[in-house]
Amino acid sequence: MRSVTNVCIVCIVCIVCLVFLTPFPAQGVTHRVDHAGGGDYLTIQEGISAASEGDTVLVAPGTYTGAMNRTLDFAGTNVMLMSEEGPDATTIDCEALSRAIYFQSGEGPSSHLFGFTITNGQDFYGGAVYCVGSSPTIANCVFEGNSASVTGGAMLIVANSSPAVINCVFDGNSAHDLSGSGGGAVYCEQFSAPVFTSCTFTDNTADQNGGAICTFFAQPTFDTCTFIGNSAVNLGGAIMAGGNATPTLDTCTFAENVAVNGAVMFASQSPGIVINTIMALNDGGGTITCAGCSPQITHCCVFENVGGDSLCGNYYDNLFTDPLFCHPVQGNYGLHADSPCLPEYNPWGEQIGSIGSGGCGTGIYDGADDIAAGSLVLHLPMPNPFSASTTISCALPRGTGELEVTIYSASGRRVRTLTDSGGAGGVRQLVWDGRDERGEKVASGVYFIHAASGLEKASGKLILVK
Repeated sequence: MRSVTNVCIVCIVCIVCLVFLTPFPAQGVTHRVDHAGGGDYLTIQEGISAASEGDTVLVAPGTYTGAMNRTLDFAGTNVMLMSEEGPDATTIDCEALSRAIYFQSGEGPSSHLFGFTITNGQDFYGGAVYCVGSSPTIANCVFEGNSASVTGGAMLIVANSSPAVINCVFDGNSAHDLSGSGGGAVYCEQFSAPVFTSCTFTDNTADQNGGAICTFFAQPTFDTCTFIGNSAVNLGGAIMAGGNATPTLDTCTFAENVAVNGAVMFASQSPGIVINTIMALNDGGGTITCAGCSPQITHCCVFENVGGDSLCGNYYDNLFTDPLFCHPVQGNYGLHADSPCLPEYNPWGEQIGSIGSGGCGTGIYDGADDIAAGSLVLHLPMPNPFSASTTISCALPRGTGELEVTIYSASGRRVRTLTDSGGAGGVRQLVWDGRDERGEKVASGVYFIHAASGLEKASGKLILVK
């Protein structure tokens, strides 16, 4: 499964703040669960059943299996179920026999699920979590390898539920419904309004629609979330929104999601809002595809999506240019220090995308960065700024084939493509004379370079002055 370390590392400070500002219930009695015998109870359900309103059920590290450690039911009591040492040390393994957690008795925000890895959950709906008519707080959890034979591989959210899901990872979950629904990680409908904050969705799959999310007649919000490598056999590589759903995507990053139609989102009769979001390197019949609706899409960065960078609905004030990911081939979707998605480099002074600066320097190599061996290196063009012409130099590993350098305007318009078909490695140089493909001189301003050779890519920035 895909490592999410690089995806999340630059968000750690924000995540810690979010988690500790979450409104935990007043301190009550603590009931300690330890399957090794060092606590008050051996199983998690025993601890929950013994707890009263406002109590804490504290779970010692280990892997918890068996009937009393799955199908856990809070039964309407607002308690905090939390691990002592976090999701890396504490696992609820459902052994593909049932789901893990029920919230079905009106539990509110003071019911907490905090700090577990939940894996191998399996059910018809909601492989790991079944949330019906309830609004718990779910934080700092990892949902990995859960599945639903119908919808919601990891989580089902229905019937006016509004859970707060904070700093959670959804990795490798799946939904197998062939009737038109799906949601590899989450299925949401029936006027529910969940809020996902600083969550990561990677490698989730749906046999029909919504590789990560499938939603109908609901109002889900995704704030500072990351969607990488999710896939759907049909519609919505990351998100399928239908039937008057109104999703809000705010400051999110979508990359390498795949579908037949709508690589990032397929919206059917679902207006919604997409703002300050990166949509790059996705694959599938349009980036966002609409049917009978006009979502608002503003202040986003859209780049090199296979099948085209097409949007739909009411879209304006967007960048169609390279976001300058640090190294997507290595799973690092943080941004170079001169990315147009950082506030200081875009017209609106706003953060675009969920991750921010990835600590990898600028998009152009100036001799100071530590470049991994065997990767394509884009050297600082000389001169830069330039007025008549500039030389773009790239260092390539041995055995590398054709080098292609594409120059884009600040608005994302493709200006010129330069190629070098030499078959050897080493340094190659291409000269740009400040003209477009028609031979006409272009205006002064900032231009972005995108160099590619095989799977290797590098990006940088040029300034033309006259």
